[in-house]
Amino acid sequence: MINKNTLMQLLLTIGIAGLALAALLSGTTSAAPADAPQGTVTSFARYTLLTANKITTTQTGLGVRIANFEWMDCFSAIDATLAQTVTVSYQASADGINYATVASMAAATTDTVDYTRTLVYGEYFRTVATLAGSNPVTVNVKCVAKN
Repeated sequence: MINKNTLMQLLLTIGIAGLALAALLSGTTSAAPADAPQGTVTSFARYTLLTANKITTTQTGLGVRIANFEWMDCFSAIDATLAQTVTVSYQASADGINYATVASMAAATTDTVDYTRTLVYGEYFRTVATLAGSNPVTVNVKCVAKN
């Protein structure tokens, strides 16, 4: 004769085995969820938006057409020979004539390299280096447009 505890363990084991067999036969097994898909870059383009050597006034870079891209990764390198405050701004335009600022880096007062990622707005993109003094400074901005 089987005691009550042994019978309960046997029924529990049979029940678990039955559930596992049913899931296996139905093709709906429980598995760990897949990792979230990583964003893939399908195309990119490199742009030098500003090369300004030893400037003493605000400089505006050339606007480039970026309509087929989703975001820009921009790196600005500032080399100040003396104390200077420089702010690099990124601007977008629908027509290549009228621009609006879409992102700005923090004002730099010493040599620095800054990284800014911004979504692509409009059809054209450019950069502006705004100087708050008259000491010479070199500013280079290179961006990679991606989608």
